[in-house]
Amino acid sequence: MKLINNEMKNYFSNDDKYKKMPNIVYHYCSLQTFVDIIMNSTVRLSHITKSNDMEEIKYIMPFVETAILKAVKEYNQFVAKDYKISSCNISDAIEKIFNELSTTFYAACFSEVNDLVDQWARYADHAKGVAIGFSTNSFVKLQISSNSEYIFNNVIYDANYVMERLIEMITKSYNERCVLYDDGLNFLIMTDVIREYAKTILRHSPLYKNPAFSQEREWRLIYNPFGRLIIIPDRFTYFDKLHESNVYNNSNYSVNRSVSRCNVKYRVVDEGRQLTSYIDLNFNEIKTDLIREIIIGNQSKLTTSDIDLMSFLKMNGYNISNTGLNNTIKISKSTIPYNK
Repeated sequence: MKLINNEMKNYFSNDDKYKKMPNIVYHYCSLQTFVDIIMNSTVRLSHITKSNDMEEIKYIMPFVETAILKAVKEYNQFVAKDYKISSCNISDAIEKIFNELSTTFYAACFSEVNDLVDQWARYADHAKGVAIGFSTNSFVKLQISSNSEYIFNNVIYDANYVMERLIEMITKSYNERCVLYDDGLNFLIMTDVIREYAKTILRHSPLYKNPAFSQEREWRLIYNPFGRLIIIPDRFTYFDKLHESNVYNNSNYSVNRSVSRCNVKYRVVDEGRQLTSYIDLNFNEIKTDLIREIIIGNQSKLTTSDIDLMSFLKMNGYNISNTGLNNTIKISKSTIPYNK
């Protein structure tokens, strides 16, 4: 099954580059986090700027600026001096758009690989934890529901490709709209086109990462509490939007098949040095559809037939099988000989 995010597909992918979506993606975590996820039926979406990637959501910005400067250079060759676009203003304009759209993102992170040594080391307590397999179909339904403020997509590590596509799309869009012998109107058209495509890229900024992280083969469920709002008129609107209660119902499920978003909460992290916000997404009513597999790290003392693990899952409404079919969970052990 291919990605259904048409905005991303139309602008920044083609048949060769376009990513096929796996049926299951994996969230590597400690054993305690696994227990919390199962008992509470929640996926935690953390504030993305508090991650371990210093370039998070900012990585794509210089590539966007380079692409726009190249498109502007070509545009400037064909208009009178008074209607040329100054390259000096591009950086400020991009930062302004970025600040409007990308200041508050929350994300849950997954990998399409079910047994990856770096994931065990970084996120699963040095293989003492587990990897939980989540059905991508459930995340897709969440994304495509009416007025959704969610994005579910693979992370893109090829920023140069995105930059090339951005130049192509800006040039194509401008050429389709420009008017012969009217530089004044063309100036307005070009500035609108630049802003339109810059917004599109920056709205998806959490999906672009440095190629150094490519081995993670990451997928992300992203939520922006401001949704499609571009300008927040006052601080009360900010407060109301950010603190909305769990009223979100996924229209792609029936009335009794819903997903709810809890209020924003806060916790202390980084050994007591930092405060960070998070949002829990409650999936209790679709939990047997959503969680399909559990892989136990090779440093864990748990076995695939551990009596407490079996009873824990059954008491929380899950059934186990060797296949993972028919809304059951398949349990296996990591085959990677990881040693801390």
